[in-house]
This record gives sequence, C-alpha cells and structure tokens, in this order.
Amino acid sequence: MIRLRSPWPAAAALSVAALGCTAPSGEPVAATPTPSAGRLVFLAEPCPTCHGRDRMGTNVGPPIADLRGRWDESTLTRFLRAPAAFKQADPRLRQISERYRSDMPAFFSADERRTRSLVHYLLGE
Repeated sequence: MIRLRSPWPAAAALSVAALGCTAPSGEPVAATPTPSAGRLVFLAEPCPTCHGRDRMGTNVGPPIADLRGRWDESTLTRFLRAPAAFKQADPRLRQISERYRSDMPAFFSADERRTRSLVHYLLGE
C-alpha cells in the first residue's frame, strides 16, 4: 500500500515563512500599512471615481488631497451632507463647479462614526 504524505506541513511551513517578515534573501520585508477607517470609507463610496484613489483629482472632480487649509471638521461634515447648498453660497465652490461639471452627490450615512472617519481622512488626520 502506498502512503501519501499530507501537503499540510509544507503549506504551514510556507505560511510561517511568509509571515516571518523576511524575504528569501534574508532582507526584512516592509509591512503593508493597514488603511485607516476613513480611507476604507473613501474607497467604498464613489469618491475615487471623481477625485481619484490618491485624491489628486481627475478630469471629472477636483483634487481633495489638501483640505486642511480650507475646511474644519464641522464645515466639511455639513458640506458632505449638502454639497449643492454650499456650492450656491460659496463663490470658490461655484467656480470649481464650473470647471468640473459633475455634481457632487451628498454623503448620506446614518453612521456618525463612518462620517467622522471619512472627514478625518479627508482632513489628513
């Protein structure tokens, strides 16, 4: 009778080696940073479609990588919930909306923690 060896010990050894944080050459492997909760919200929503995955803008939406100088947490939260109202009241936003013809949708989230996470991410925190 032929006895087959289980592949599990080899698979376990490979998994442990992969988690050992060293490359086969012995060089340390850089850990991949875990995305923040806000980045995960940003990527789960349609935001990257217009603003780009890197927040540097596209031909459809403006860059939003450096919002800290123009926005605070409270104002950005209100803007995300009603961008059209802000566009009417703010000449700078009206000018931006003339360049980027797509209308920004409102971010409706009943989960305050989710909204706060997105705002903190957008403000660079």
